[in-house]
Amino acid sequence: MIVARSDWEIDSIDVTQAYLNANLHHDIYVKLPEGTEVPDGKVYKLIKSLYGLKQSGREWHKKLDAHLQRLGFFPLPNVPCVYLKGVGESQVIIAVYVDDMLIVSLQRDQIDQTKRAIIDKWKITNNGPTKEFLKIKITQDWEKRVIDLDQQAYIKEIIQEWIWLHKRTWTPMTHTPSKPPTDLEADRELKARYPVLVGKLLWVSNTVWSDISFAINTLTCHMSKPTEEALQVALRVVKYLNQTQDEVLRLSGRNEDEPAIVAYMDSNWASDLNTDRRSTSGSIINIFGSVVTWNLHLQKCVSDSAVKVEYVVGLAATHKALFHRHLLCGLGFGDHILVILTDNTGCIQVTKDQVLHSRLKHINMKYHLICNHVMEGDIAI
Repeated sequence: MIVARSDWEIDSIDVTQAYLNANLHHDIYVKLPEGTEVPDGKVYKLIKSLYGLKQSGREWHKKLDAHLQRLGFFPLPNVPCVYLKGVGESQVIIAVYVDDMLIVSLQRDQIDQTKRAIIDKWKITNNGPTKEFLKIKITQDWEKRVIDLDQQAYIKEIIQEWIWLHKRTWTPMTHTPSKPPTDLEADRELKARYPVLVGKLLWVSNTVWSDISFAINTLTCHMSKPTEEALQVALRVVKYLNQTQDEVLRLSGRNEDEPAIVAYMDSNWASDLNTDRRSTSGSIINIFGSVVTWNLHLQKCVSDSAVKVEYVVGLAATHKALFHRHLLCGLGFGDHILVILTDNTGCIQVTKDQVLHSRLKHINMKYHLICNHVMEGDIAI
C-alpha cells in the first residue's frame, strides 16, 4: 500500500541456504546413520546452523541483522523485521521474512546498491522487480497507482489436489461442523490429511482472502480430532476458492477523503455452540483506504450482553490500530489519530462516558484499553 501510494519501486531477493551461513553458539552433536564411515565412539559436531534446528532461525536473524546494521540500516523498534536507511527520496526499506526480502525505494540506484551490498556477503537469488513473493503474485500498475495481490496459482495447486475442477460454490460455509465426542478416535488417514489442507487454507486466509477467515477459524478447532463432516466443510471452502480465484486484493493508498487509519470491528454474540456460547470477534484495518490486515478469533470469556462482547472486541482492534500507527510513524508517514467504527451504539456510549463505564467494572482490566485511548484523544470511536 505504501509502495503504491508513494510510487516506489520494489524488488525481491532470497538468500540461498540462509541457515547454513550462521554459526552455532551451542554444542550440538550429530549421530550419523548406519553405513556412514565414522570411527567407533565418534560423532559429528555441528559448526553451522542446520535446517530443522530450533536455534537456526534465531542465529540466522542475528547474522542478517548485524550485516544490515553495518550497511547503515536500523530495524523499527516495534517491527524488527523492517529495516530503514536514509530519508526522503533516498530512503530504502527492507522487509525480511526469514531468508526472503523485499527492497523498496523511490530511486532504482538505491535498490541496486543495497542488493550489491548483500550479494557481496552471501549468495542470493536476485528476482528483480517483484512479481511474486511468498506464493503471492504482485502486479503493480504505475498508471493507476495500484498494486494487486492474488494467489490464483497457489489456489489452483490446492484445487488440483483436493477436488474436481468443475466443483464450485458461491458461499464458503453453510454451517459449522459439530464438536466431536471426547472419546472419538480420529481416523489415522484423516488426521494426517486434514491439517495439511486447513494449513494451506489458513495461509490463504491470512494473506489475501479475508472472506474465508471465519470458515478457516472454525476449521482449525478440529485439528486434533478431525471428522468427515469437518473435512467436507473444508472442501466447500476449496470449491468457493475455485469459483472466486480470479479475485484480487487491491492496494491503492490514494483515498485522501478517509482518515489514515480506520479500524472496523464487529462481533457475533454467543455464536459458538461448541464452546459454552463464547462470542466471535472480528476486525479489519484500513490504511489510506486500503484493507491491509484483518483478525478473527473466538473470545476467551463468556459475555452476557452484546455491548460487553463489542467492548471486548475493542481490545484487539485497538492493538492492531496502534501497531499500524507506530508503523506509519516509524516509516516517516506522520502520526495519526485512529478511527474505530462499530455499529453498537451501547459500546460507543460506554467507551466515551465514564458514568456509563461503571457498569463494566467487573470486566478484566485489559479490555479497558480502548477507553483510556479515547479519553486521551488518540482514538475516535
